Amino acid sequence: MDEIRAALDVLRHLSDAELDRLCRQHRVRVLTVFGSAVDGDVPAPADLDIGVVFEPGSDHDVLGLLESLVVALGTERIDLLDAERASETARYRAIVEGQPLYESEPTAFANAYAAAVMLYLDLAHLRRQALAHPAP
Repeated sequence: MDEIRAALDVLRHLSDAELDRLCRQHRVRVLTVFGSAVDGDVPAPADLDIGVVFEPGSDHDVLGLLESLVVALGTERIDLLDAERASETARYRAIVEGQPLYESEPTAFANAYAAAVMLYLDLAHLRRQALAHPAP
């Protein structure tokens, strides 16, 4: 098993208590895994893509969360995406196409999912326009 799939296996098998402690420590509202490591299309993915939505209004430390994930998973090959600061397409991939691993309360993932879909659909006309008229 390659390093990334091993890290994904570790992440999926963290106890609820371990994952809850890590996520609460970093004020995580939703944590997902997405991309080539979970799609299965790539035999040896380059990194583990993890999406995060932080608690609203909280001071959050993306690098602190990344460091905790590196220690817990045993690899530095993690790409951590702050979904709230990402483009609508990246947010959609991380939340809608991703696999949820953690939510701080029962509706947190559903709310993040709905918000990602609505933003993606709201901006669809701009993506179509940009594709039809590429910048020189």
